[in-house]
Amino acid sequence: PTYYRERLHEAATGTEDTRQEVLTKDFNIWETGRITHWIKGDRIRPLQIDRRIEDCRYQNGWQVFVGLDFAQGDDLFAVTYLAVDYTPSDTMRGRFFADTDCWVLEETMRQSPNRPLYEQWAAAGWLHICPGEVFDSMLAINRIAEVAQSGVNIVSFCYDPAQSIQPINQLKAWLQTLFQRTDVSPKELADVIQRMVIPVSQTSMTQNPRVGELEHMILEKEPWLNFSANPMIPWCFGNCAAEVNSSDLRRIVKGGPQPTHKIDYVHALLDALYGFDLAEN
Repeated sequence: PTYYRERLHEAATGTEDTRQEVLTKDFNIWETGRITHWIKGDRIRPLQIDRRIEDCRYQNGWQVFVGLDFAQGDDLFAVTYLAVDYTPSDTMRGRFFADTDCWVLEETMRQSPNRPLYEQWAAAGWLHICPGEVFDSMLAINRIAEVAQSGVNIVSFCYDPAQSIQPINQLKAWLQTLFQRTDVSPKELADVIQRMVIPVSQTSMTQNPRVGELEHMILEKEPWLNFSANPMIPWCFGNCAAEVNSSDLRRIVKGGPQPTHKIDYVHALLDALYGFDLAEN
């Protein structure tokens, strides 16, 4: 209750961006300003290749940035991996690769109008089912650990602060177990984890540069970005629209209020791209 009271106060006293973020993220009220079309699924499918994040190993020049979008209501719990090839190259083509792990609550799947799609994707191994009435975020942490143990080097974790306390605490606890095997002091350990685990605001001011970057990566004549063959990826892109505020800044929102529209993967991808930008700077 205290959290929601504080968020309502922020909505009442903050900017229009803050108001819309609070209503959308915390209260699941679809509210938007000027809407424009964005990248559709048909532009993503030709960029999908037979690769998974486990194939992007550090020894082959890859560094990985993770974006996290935590579920609220009937949304998806999304972990997106953005891998960047740091080996010397004369071209940007295919330098970036994105993959994802998504979870849906078992109860949500039974009631969702997307159930036929969810069942099909779960049977093919693209979508994970979380039993129970609330998400067990350790499923995501264990999956991230599995990816890391396969030889993937994760540089940072960027996350939407909404609904984040439990999964972020669990993520930090896992990171602490890794660094405790070294000679890092407690203070150095806290500093390292703070630099690696980064909250990302979902406002237009933060998202706008990443929206433009993603467009360049996908829409260039020789695209920089490839995706895994997960069919949920073009589906999520197809559910997106760009909201333009009074300052002509853009953020990604659902293309409509329909409950079938899920865009959690794309939000997590934008967060992962934020982590990459921080590292590059």
